[in-house]
Parts: sequence; C-alpha cells; structure tokens
Amino acid sequence: MECPRGSFTESIGEVPARARVTSRVRRAIAAAVGDANRAVSEVAESFGVSWPTAHAAVIEAAAVALVEPAPTPVLGIDETRRGKPRWERDAVTGKWRRVDRWDTGFVDLAGGQGLLGQVEGRTKATVIDWLTARTPQLCSRPVLRYGG
Repeated sequence: MECPRGSFTESIGEVPARARVTSRVRRAIAAAVGDANRAVSEVAESFGVSWPTAHAAVIEAAAVALVEPAPTPVLGIDETRRGKPRWERDAVTGKWRRVDRWDTGFVDLAGGQGLLGQVEGRTKATVIDWLTARTPQLCSRPVLRYGG
C-alpha cells in the first residue's frame, strides 16, 4: 500500500536546497579560518560541523574573494617544497621511491600584487596550464623571472 502523504523541501536565500548550514554560518566559518588564522579542524569543532563542511565553506569564500590578477610586466615564477620528503612503496614494482611535494608560485615582481597564484607541481606543464588559464592581458609580453 502506498503512503498518501508526500514531502517537499523549500529553499530560501540563506538556506539553499540540500544545505545543512546557513550561508551566514558558512561565512562565519570562512572568516574564522581566513581572517582569524584558525585551523579548519578547530573551527569545525567550535561550530559543531564536520571538517569537510568547514573546508567547503572556506573554499566557497575563497572562490568569491579571489579575483583574476591584474597584468604585470614582470612575472616571477618559483617552486617551493611543501613539508619534508617522504618515501612510498610502488604498488607494481615493490620498490621504494622518494616523494617530494612541490608548489609553483607566480608573483608580481613589478607591482604591489604579491602572490598571484600557486599551484601544485613544479613541471613545465604546471606553468603552462596556469598561464593558459589566465586572461590574455596578464600574459601579453611579461618578462618572466624564474627563481629556480
């Protein structure tokens, strides 16, 4: 026998469909992490939400706040190691291999913009992919300075 009752959900601006917390709480979580320089895990615990929920709030706020960098005549590119190297066993060969985690940073060396972007990896493809994703104005004839 089928149930004669149905259910529905309603969404409003502060509580989008399928959201578990309000937009106001997500903004407060992002501010606690970004502005107050607190750890995501600490903020999640203090707001009574899971780490993924708090992290998603930070990512959402960052996507809104981060804008495309303005063109710069001198673009600095340098890589930075994150953490210390570690060793992993290759699943196929069984041999140990060293794993280094690197980020490539892009910096405005001519003006006051500072860090324009940072991506994981330190290959030529990493640099090309980041530059390709930028506006044509940013990439129009900058002088590149490589810090390697």
